[in-house]
Amino acid sequence: MKKIIQGLTVATLLVGSSAFAGNGFLSVGYADVAREGGESQTGVSLNLGAKFGKSFKQRFGMEYIFVNSDDNGQATVGNSIDFYYTLGYEVYKDFTVGANVGYGFESIDTIGSGSNQVDVYASGLSYGATLTYEISRHFEAIAEYKKYDLDYEGISFAKDVTTVSLGYVF
Repeated sequence: MKKIIQGLTVATLLVGSSAFAGNGFLSVGYADVAREGGESQTGVSLNLGAKFGKSFKQRFGMEYIFVNSDDNGQATVGNSIDFYYTLGYEVYKDFTVGANVGYGFESIDTIGSGSNQVDVYASGLSYGATLTYEISRHFEAIAEYKKYDLDYEGISFAKDVTTVSLGYVF
């Protein structure tokens, strides 16, 4: 699985490279991660990829989310990577509404005392909606909601991720 993640990461970096000058994007923002059972965490979201298309606005990218929390003496660190495709339509001048689909990987490490240590590595489908406002030729504001259907050793669980970010188009 590590090789798959590394390969997809390299492919995404190439898509966002200078070969796509004027179409690459990088955004940084706030992420709210809500898991089944009501647990919620906040973190940082980082997106990198390429955008293309005139009538229909399309994106191919990679999103990395990092969360870190401390609850009752147990530190939880979560890392997730999502490779996604978004298809959007400009509904009003500079406002684009889109739908996205992707595949995500997640690593959760809970560090407690003794037998309370838990390491989870899950993967699964992601899908959701995006609203983008093009502030200028090089800057955009993005609000996004994604649902993840993840699988960990045959156990299925879901999480909802809401992000608000500011992007730079290069």
